[in-house]
Amino acid sequence: MLVCVGSETADICSAARWVAHRKAFIVTSRYPEHYPPNSQCVCSFVTRRNQRLLVRVVADSVLQWTPNCQSDMLVVYDGAELTMARCGHLPLGLNVTSHTHAVLVAFRTDHHRQYKGFWLAVEGHCFVITLRVGTCRGSAVERSRSRGTHCSKIHNGLHLDRGFETVA
Repeated sequence: MLVCVGSETADICSAARWVAHRKAFIVTSRYPEHYPPNSQCVCSFVTRRNQRLLVRVVADSVLQWTPNCQSDMLVVYDGAELTMARCGHLPLGLNVTSHTHAVLVAFRTDHHRQYKGFWLAVEGHCFVITLRVGTCRGSAVERSRSRGTHCSKIHNGLHLDRGFETVA
């Protein structure tokens, strides 16, 4: 049985798993100071199949800007569909509303320049949050393949191996 808790804030580059009741906040390491170099972090959010999720920027957020976001990048997937890939300034209120019950947020940094990063809110009804460092291979994700959807993507050098579990 899953028990929903109140709002939580977590570093996207930490390893954690919990259930949020209505809202959770995801931030880059050290926000609002400069995030660390050479990171690759993945966070999945899964709610009931008939529910949707909202991911939005809730505070001043800045990543390194390069053409085609070749360096630092924030990526959001709605199920298997890429819905946002951004670098540079992330305007307050920028948001993605899912069409599916599963959203993946990934963040990649290189070794050149680091900026303040981002602060995101994820809103929904009783959803599971899984944070992983790296490409999200192993442990809960590997085990979830038999219970949910699995897909793998490479987007501008960021390898995303995703497994989503369904909330009962």
